[in-house]
Amino acid sequence: MIIKIRAGLVILAVLLLSNGVAHAMPDAILAQFLQSYRDHGNEGVRDVARGRGINLREEEGDVLVPVIIDRQLQRTPAFASRLAQAGSRQDAVSRSFARLLVPVEKLEAFATVFRGERFRAPYPHREASGMGPVLSESVALTGADGYQAGNLTGNGVKVAVIDLGFSGLSKRISDGELPPDTVSVDFTGTSVESGTKHGTGVAEHVLDMAPGVELHCLKVGDSVDLQNAAEYLADYNIDIANHSVSWVNASYYDGTGPINAIVNDSRTSDGVFWTVASGNSAKEHWRGTWLDTDGDNVLEFEAGDEELGLTGSGSSIHLFLNWNQYGVNNKADLNLYLIDKAGTIVESSTTNQSRFNNPSEEIAYSYSSSQAPYHVRVVVAGGSASGLDVTLFSFNHAFDGSVASSSQMDPANATGAFSVGAVSRSNWQKSSPSIRSYSSRGPTTDGRTKPELVAPDGTSSAAYPTASGTSFSSPTVLPVQRRCCSRRILLARPVT
Repeated sequence: MIIKIRAGLVILAVLLLSNGVAHAMPDAILAQFLQSYRDHGNEGVRDVARGRGINLREEEGDVLVPVIIDRQLQRTPAFASRLAQAGSRQDAVSRSFARLLVPVEKLEAFATVFRGERFRAPYPHREASGMGPVLSESVALTGADGYQAGNLTGNGVKVAVIDLGFSGLSKRISDGELPPDTVSVDFTGTSVESGTKHGTGVAEHVLDMAPGVELHCLKVGDSVDLQNAAEYLADYNIDIANHSVSWVNASYYDGTGPINAIVNDSRTSDGVFWTVASGNSAKEHWRGTWLDTDGDNVLEFEAGDEELGLTGSGSSIHLFLNWNQYGVNNKADLNLYLIDKAGTIVESSTTNQSRFNNPSEEIAYSYSSSQAPYHVRVVVAGGSASGLDVTLFSFNHAFDGSVASSSQMDPANATGAFSVGAVSRSNWQKSSPSIRSYSSRGPTTDGRTKPELVAPDGTSSAAYPTASGTSFSSPTVLPVQRRCCSRRILLARPVT
């Protein structure tokens, strides 16, 4: 049914599915996979996956959805029989997690068989870049050319680029942009060179800044893959890694949660130096303490204003809500609504929060200029929201009244990550250049200063004629090692 928000009257929308099962799903994304399949078939499922960077599998006409579980569940005696009962299979494991593949039409059966267990879709993530011959301008801007002339290069150093895809990697190797001994590993089961060319562009910047490194290109798509990539770093004695990817809703951006834990453990246990893009979400972020001056259980983004506007015309709207009750059994239950210019609720996320899931909601919706402008509304559906700290992120549209502070996603918030923001290369030579307006800022939600450094973006590579975004600032900060000694140097500026 369609429910409109009328002036002066709050109508709490309960948009029921045909039998309510998808809203019983303990994960908002899995619920949307199921509903999209019912509404639009396999193509609807593909659309949901594309907007969140989730890798589907397709076999003999079946679309298989990845489901992440903790390894504790995978080790239980009845697990194999329950999995078979749900018509699903195990695809990959890491030290802490396992990835299952569930035919989308059997998600409902899977939820029934594993009722009361912790399971979820992969955390949404995206490249920390805008757009993407051929020597990066960062080399001269940072003075790296002088160091290279003095034999301070990457010879003898192993560097891994951990990214979402390396399309065109073979071509860049044959063109001489990347070394012929480049190692590539796919942890996703979808092939290294499928999907985005983002990792290839990042790798080009690494080699421009530190020629001579032994390059490892590792493709990941979820927490299972990321943890296995971190294990790969330890197994092959790789002590430098770049990760220009931003993950949302995995924690409350305080250095905890599974994505941050992987980076923190890699740094602490294996000594890996991680350079991580701070992200490009300064205008696509809002954070604040719960405010409800009129007592109607609707969040006020500022006193008296219960709707947060969206700007821009990206083809799809992706919204992510979470709040500071990770690890809490008795969570507040918040709902997220997208409202068009007529006041009609066009999409919602109404997962019932419990001890089995995260305090988060998310929405995906196809943008229509005839319905714009859109607004966001957050409503309490159960429990108390008093004192909550609330965060919203968008992937493709800016917020009116955006809050740049604390706009880093994970793992830029990890204690084991060296977070890097962006300054336009055209301003780099100034004595006090301003950070890019879109470059995500700190502090973390637990009060730590981030990012640690800024570096140029808007630079060039063969993959991206103009490589804008913190994705391409991050590899500029890679340490380079002189062959005759162990001294390292960072070619960037501290944040002031």
